[in-house]
Amino acid sequence: MREFFRPVENGKPFILFSTDHILFIFSVIIIIFLIYIFRDKMKKNKIFYERLLIYSLIISEGSLHVWRIYVGKWTLTTSLPFHLCGISIILAIIMLINKNFYLFELTYFWGLIGAFIAIITPSLDVNYTHYRFWQFLIAHASVVFAVVYMLFVENYRVNYKSVWKTFGITNLIVLIVGVINIILDSNYLFLCGKPMGTSKTLFDFFGPWPWYLVTIEFLAITVFHIWYIPFWLKNKIHFINSNKKIKENMKGVNFGERD
Repeated sequence: MREFFRPVENGKPFILFSTDHILFIFSVIIIIFLIYIFRDKMKKNKIFYERLLIYSLIISEGSLHVWRIYVGKWTLTTSLPFHLCGISIILAIIMLINKNFYLFELTYFWGLIGAFIAIITPSLDVNYTHYRFWQFLIAHASVVFAVVYMLFVENYRVNYKSVWKTFGITNLIVLIVGVINIILDSNYLFLCGKPMGTSKTLFDFFGPWPWYLVTIEFLAITVFHIWYIPFWLKNKIHFINSNKKIKENMKGVNFGERD
């Protein structure tokens, strides 16, 4: 058990797209499909599934702080929940409790994008034999499941205003966290440097600091629009179908003739 919770410096290195990593990615995809397929059955026992997601988020995030204290790694400069996924975890918990639409908007864009990126290119130093591997991936996967649950079981939807609203709030959060970084000499949201893990992340393709911040700014609004496409398509199809029904109902209607 001590080996499982040992400091990461003594762990076996994480290998991007190794067998254990790929299996976890496929597991996440399968669970997303299961939530969609059994969405109607889940509606009959929503309290159970909501509590399951909430406990998963709380335990995965809470245990991280306990582990960091245990190995002597908890610090103000690295352990506060000011990274995108840390913020998303807190928002997801509150969202599941009070079903707040505005929190859903933020969690949809932040949680899905940030968590998917973290799952596909995690900033990790250890493999599946270490606690940190499972905590990191389960925490991010739980955010994804929470959003998917709200989409398929609670039938929440975002609109086009959500794209720009989230983009504006994102930049506000960046400014706030930037001030915190200056005060604490920290690197939350990776505003002051790239992730320090041994595995490659998307940051490695965005150029050097500080230019990758500009790249991420443009990438964020682009991806936000891409994430909105499913809802745009659904609205478009609904509009077309509605017009067809109106035209069909209009056929054969006798408006009479003028005298």
